[in-house]
Formats: sequence, structure tokens, C-alpha cells
Amino acid sequence: MNRRRVDYVILYVSDLQRSIAFYRDVAGMAFKFADSGYAEFATEGTKFALYERARLPGLIGTEGVAGGPCVEVAFLVDDVDAEAE
Repeated sequence: MNRRRVDYVILYVSDLQRSIAFYRDVAGMAFKFADSGYAEFATEGTKFALYERARLPGLIGTEGVAGGPCVEVAFLVDDVDAEAE
């Protein structure tokens, strides 16, 4: 089992514009685009993005953990079925 390759990380945020400003202006990440509550930064390798927490119910059917951090991390694997086993 090899989970060394992270494909993407998406942070679910309460204020998309403020979060974009932080990662762009404070953290110095190159902003790529924003559309429909989703924002992505130009990174090498692992994709880094933000998603509006208020849109979670439409995406996953729940609001996530109340008051807690919410993040999605995806690993690339050779065999999804073997990983599920």
C-alpha cells in the first residue's frame, strides 16, 4: 500500500474571499481561479483549494462538523478496490 502521493487538499472555509486573500497575500500562494464557491491556487504537485463551507450540504449532504475544521485530502493509489479491502 503506497499512500505517499497526495493528489489534492481542499479546505472548507466560512469566508471564501477572506481565505483567498490570506493564502494569496499572506502565505504568498499564486492564485489560479475561483468559481461557484471553489478557489484554487497554482501549486506544483499537490492541488490546494478552498471551498465554501455553506455549500457543503449541496455537495455531500451534510454541513460537516459543527464549529470544527473541515478538510478533504485525496491520495492517489494504484488499486482502489485493494485499498478498500
